[in-house]
Amino acid sequence: NQDELSIYGNILSSGARVTMQGFMMMPSAGSSESNDDDDSSSAATFWVTKCRLLRSSWRPGDIRQLLDLVHDGKFDMEEAASALEIPYSQVEDLAGGTTSAAERQWLTAEITQSLQGENSRVGKI
Repeated sequence: NQDELSIYGNILSSGARVTMQGFMMMPSAGSSESNDDDDSSSAATFWVTKCRLLRSSWRPGDIRQLLDLVHDGKFDMEEAASALEIPYSQVEDLAGGTTSAAERQWLTAEITQSLQGENSRVGKI
């Protein structure tokens, strides 16, 4: 589904945890008619048929996008609650379409802080 590809493509970033299901396609042994410069014919391809966000990245832009998707009814509420580590009731309020952009921005800041851990950034000061 093109919509899911676009949605997950925009929220899967560094720091996110995801599970993917699909199938592996191995290259055919007898069909190497490509150039020697092109290694793509010898690479296996993983076709994703199902994707699930287990934990969102702590990055504010990714969290805001996910909150907006839930608000617009374009993302599964249970998956969002789990990935953002917030109560399901809070996600229901978002999905009801009654939250303002300012409320979602404040919630983004709160979730960003709660998802950041000691290993969320490279290097330590």
